Amino acid sequence: MIAWYRPPSDPVDSVSKLETILLYLDQEGKEIILLGATNCDFAMKAAKRSNDMSAMHLRRIYKLLSCTQLIEEANRVTCETATGIDDIAVT
Repeated sequence: MIAWYRPPSDPVDSVSKLETILLYLDQEGKEIILLGATNCDFAMKAAKRSNDMSAMHLRRIYKLLSCTQLIEEANRVTCETATGIDDIAVT
């Protein structure tokens, strides 16, 4: 299990560091459970139209590792916005 927090100000390459760890675990045949506050919008509707490079990178990693994103709805809701910036992904 990996718990990961990515501050909104972190550069895209912080996702690359996570990718290195996840690829290592995958090569070792380990089950991956990733819990995190990624600050990348993974809400189902937003994920399809997002231009957020970090979110795009994470979606690519999840697809590569056959990870399933368990949270598909917005989990940060205000009067003006609804985003899915916390995620749980499993292999």
